[in-house]
Amino acid sequence: MSVLSRVKVDRFRNLEAVDITPSPSFNFFYGANGSGKTSLLEALHCVSVGRSFRTQKIRPLVSEGFPSFTVFLGIDNQMAAGIGLSKSRAGKTELNLLSVPQDNWKDVAERLPVQLINSESFLILDGGAKPRRRLLDWAMFHVEHSSLNLLRRFNRALKQRNSLLKTLHTGSRKKALEALLPWDREFSESGTALNIKRQEIATKLDDILQDYLNRLLPNFSFELIYKPGWDVSTSLLSQLESSIDRDLASGTTNFGPHRGDIVIYAGKSIAKETLSRGQSKMFVCSLKLALGKMVSDRYADYGTQYSPVFLLDDLPSELDNRNQELVLHELANLNVQCFITSVDKPKFTKEKLKRDARMFHVEHGKIAEA
Repeated sequence: MSVLSRVKVDRFRNLEAVDITPSPSFNFFYGANGSGKTSLLEALHCVSVGRSFRTQKIRPLVSEGFPSFTVFLGIDNQMAAGIGLSKSRAGKTELNLLSVPQDNWKDVAERLPVQLINSESFLILDGGAKPRRRLLDWAMFHVEHSSLNLLRRFNRALKQRNSLLKTLHTGSRKKALEALLPWDREFSESGTALNIKRQEIATKLDDILQDYLNRLLPNFSFELIYKPGWDVSTSLLSQLESSIDRDLASGTTNFGPHRGDIVIYAGKSIAKETLSRGQSKMFVCSLKLALGKMVSDRYADYGTQYSPVFLLDDLPSELDNRNQELVLHELANLNVQCFITSVDKPKFTKEKLKRDARMFHVEHGKIAEA
């Protein structure tokens, strides 16, 4: 298992001169609201994927009065073999992996897969389709890295087609079809291939997820149904042709993988209409654990030691002690590194967790081992 052996954060929100040596297993961070606990998780998330989970803006991330923030993550006790990120208020970004400058996040995302569980994770059940598609695409990338090129290809075709639809809506239908045909073909080819890969990921994910649900939510029977985003009894190209009038009128593409979704049932009802808040969080934890196991197993097949890092913000929220222990037990069995926050000092011990665990107190942007 590859782990973060050192975490250094400076001038990220209220965090100042943070330098800690985390456990390869459980790391608990406790302190008052606003002390900087979530900001630490946010900094790790930024290094992994290049963006915050709380804002799309850079300026709020940089400490007041400073031009930039820096984050450095040591890997496997080798400070030279780490990941460094610096972002400035002016928009300048510097990213390094193993001391090599990076032009994008592909290699860093591969090296540091992160799974986040926080209050926004409920959107997997309560929100629109986008968070669920994003989960599939995250898993798809880590299971097969080349799928990123396919996703980029499809998104480019979608963007170009939508741009054309907005300019062609006042012209004739025949001319619109002729102008759209090259992008329709590209959209159809890449979209069909993308749908096949998403379907494969959804099927694998469901198989793994059921095992976790049987242990964490045994009183329900769950079903995940993948929806491609169009009627697959006809080709995607035919679907685009038949929906041309609707697309021209709306100025957007109404069918395709960008409309795909996963419908989640608990029994015969939609899960979000049946589960309590605590049950919903247990479902989300089960889903994230399943994603982590899928990726860990696949990386083991690759012959690498990469494994997901779990970020759990305010674990006690919505969960009683028993359910917290169930989640921690599954994380221990998955053998992943975890960064977990709470307001109060956790009472979990190394003996109880059967894994190494370290406690850190967070106060006014400072983090010290407790």
